[in-house]
Amino acid sequence: MAAAAVLESLMNQMLDRLADDRLHRAGLTRKADELATRWQAAFDAKQFLEHVSWLKSRRNAFAHRLLDVDRTEHNRSPAWTFDDNMAYEALERISSIAVMLEEGWEQQLTGRI
Repeated sequence: MAAAAVLESLMNQMLDRLADDRLHRAGLTRKADELATRWQAAFDAKQFLEHVSWLKSRRNAFAHRLLDVDRTEHNRSPAWTFDDNMAYEALERISSIAVMLEEGWEQQLTGRI
């Protein structure tokens, strides 16, 4: 969960245009959608958004379990087991997202996009 929060904070820093203020209060998916659109020439947007979606759904399910939220309200979301394998996959996906963000940012700074 902490790594997902760090990614979201990083995205806020990368959304540095005046019109991006509204996105700073938006969720992870909305921020990722904007950066994927903005930097579509820098990385595979479909893969980027797939990683973000995977991370978001598991982060949310894990947070609800931590908060002991009544599962009857959230019975539509799968109850994933956050084990070592899922933690490893989450770190792999977070790393992939971070690399793609770095590439987009570098290309923006150098004027290639």
